[in-house]
Amino acid sequence: MTRFVVEDDVWAIFPHAKIGVVVAQGIDNSIKNASVYEQMLREAEKEARKFLEFEELSRNPVISVWREAFH
Repeated sequence: MTRFVVEDDVWAIFPHAKIGVVVAQGIDNSIKNASVYEQMLREAEKEARKFLEFEELSRNPVISVWREAFH
């Protein structure tokens, strides 16, 4: 990756946003270990559910802001 761009529209809507980029080198993502990845996904799902207050995602305030901004 040589360039990371955040469009002006994003700053107009979120002027205090903090954006970071992580560049990793020496990573071998060709290793296949489905059981480990599946467990990681399950743990991430459990963690994500803590932040889902509404059955209908469009009612979630965080999601609705993004939908309004980029619709």
